[in-house]
Amino acid sequence: DDVAFLDGMEQWMYGDIMVVQDELEKLVPSDYNIVEFWVKAVHKNVDASLKAIATSEPEARVLLRMHGWIKEYRTSMKQLGIPAAWLQPPLLDGKHQDLIEDYVLLIVEKIDKWTVNLMHTETQDFTTRQGQPEVDEQGLYGLNYAVIMWEMMNQQVDLAADSGQGAVLARVVGEGCKVLLGTQSHWAQLMQTEYARFTAPSAEGAPPVPVGLEDYVMALTNDMLKSADAAENMLARLEPLV
Repeated sequence: DDVAFLDGMEQWMYGDIMVVQDELEKLVPSDYNIVEFWVKAVHKNVDASLKAIATSEPEARVLLRMHGWIKEYRTSMKQLGIPAAWLQPPLLDGKHQDLIEDYVLLIVEKIDKWTVNLMHTETQDFTTRQGQPEVDEQGLYGLNYAVIMWEMMNQQVDLAADSGQGAVLARVVGEGCKVLLGTQSHWAQLMQTEYARFTAPSAEGAPPVPVGLEDYVMALTNDMLKSADAAENMLARLEPLV
């Protein structure tokens, strides 16, 4: 668990440095430069550990913790009176902000992947209509789309908010908006396609609308209304947060 590893290092690393400063330095010759030697050794191995984590395709929460950890590291070392010259090269070669970019891209990738899978299943259910649509607690027809989509959106937005960076949150929300508009357009087009299949004139006249289409159109409409409410709720939650 990379997060536990990072948290665990904090529990002993700074304490050990203070022990070297307060107790060990006076027990060895001054030309040993024991504090400098110790800090540089710690820094070198911390950097190697962080680079190993960064190249292991870590989860989004790990990237976020690493970014925060590096900021805390610099603050703590400064408070311990450690010269910046001893902490060279910087952790991750000074590219720790790239962790946030990777974090955003990972969230966006998840949103896109989950949306493709969700829309594939929901489209299949809408077009095949093997049974009646789901019925919610109010007795209204609905699809699984709205519930799953907004659960996913809220989870990813919460992750972005945890970064403490408004730019990250704005980018994830922006990507979410594009996905939602895309699915809305998909549903509108699908509904028109399904309608056209059964209303196109032919020699025998227009075939009857198949059983179930009206029910699924109502279910889809109810899902769009739920989505509109969910969007308003998210806006109300995020605006003060930003």
